[in-house]
Amino acid sequence: MNIWKRNAVIATVVLFVSVAVFLNWSYGRGDAEPAAGDYVLFEDTLTGRVLSGEFDAAAMQNHQTVEPAVFSNGGYFAAARLNRQQARDTALTILRETAARPTATDDLRSKADEEIGTIAQNALAEARIESLVIAKGFVDCVAFLYDGGADLVVAAPAEGLHAVDVARMADIIISETGLRMENITIVPIG
Repeated sequence: MNIWKRNAVIATVVLFVSVAVFLNWSYGRGDAEPAAGDYVLFEDTLTGRVLSGEFDAAAMQNHQTVEPAVFSNGGYFAAARLNRQQARDTALTILRETAARPTATDDLRSKADEEIGTIAQNALAEARIESLVIAKGFVDCVAFLYDGGADLVVAAPAEGLHAVDVARMADIIISETGLRMENITIVPIG
């Protein structure tokens, strides 16, 4: 019974990661021009600063759009974070219900509590990884930690990721998780 619940939690997390990868692929396929109301990044040609906001063609006359930063309706990263949180909430609900059952053994409760602790640790590590990667100068990213591995989806600059960029991001993940390089996947979008 306990193995079934754990497998259900793992299957749910894998499903949401798969959905996030599909959304990444589908958003990255087109080179659509921004439409009114899209969230964009743009460079102020007078100051050289990168700014963000809703796309307004008239207001963009003195600005150059920075590619590939058009994210419709809140963007890929917001959707991926939402999917990740929903998967985490579902897993936590299942684990809490399992531990609260009157028929649950002490061993089952202990394993459920341990799994809840792991989910909380992963959530904190994901937030630290994302903050540190953004602090290195990337526009946005989303991290997914799972048993024995990590995926990082990052908004790549127009010229793409360089080996140094990948090494910096991998170093952040390794220092936060203790994982080995072969268990880390970095996916650029844009």
